Amino acid sequence: MAQQKMIGSEMFIERIQEFIDKQIAEDAAFAEKVRNTKRTVNDCAAWMIEKLAQDFQKTGKMGYDDSEIYGLALHFFDEPNLKAKGNLNFQGLIMSNRPATRPYKPRELTDEEKARLDDAAREQYKNEQLNKLRMQEQKEREKEEKRIAKAKERQQQQAQQYVQPSLFDM
Repeated sequence: MAQQKMIGSEMFIERIQEFIDKQIAEDAAFAEKVRNTKRTVNDCAAWMIEKLAQDFQKTGKMGYDDSEIYGLALHFFDEPNLKAKGNLNFQGLIMSNRPATRPYKPRELTDEEKARLDDAAREQYKNEQLNKLRMQEQKEREKEEKRIAKAKERQQQQAQQYVQPSLFDM
């Protein structure tokens, strides 16, 4: 049995279409991107559903803010290579049927949030570098241990090969 491409409910597709139409009216550059593509809102909805289903399978996240949903729609039309694969077997995503009343705009971070994120990034980088050094030191220790083990083995072999003649065993 051939897999069918997943699409959203009529209401889901209508809401995405309303949002895209509003963005086209407000943003000439975006309008040009949409006009220059052969992809449809149905293609967008199918891709979004697959994306959300994959996210659910990875993280268990089931709820999304309108701005996240509409942000995915914008992303779909901004990236010309995105398309639904049509092979995801998943059902059960729900979207609000509220009309798109506001365009997606990422919120600005406060200076405190920026500083906190910067500190976290620096800490993560520091930890990554320390882990690299520790791994390198571990490899060097293992290499040295192997070298010592081989040297001991050679000494034992040499000791077994050398038999001192006895003057009394004639």
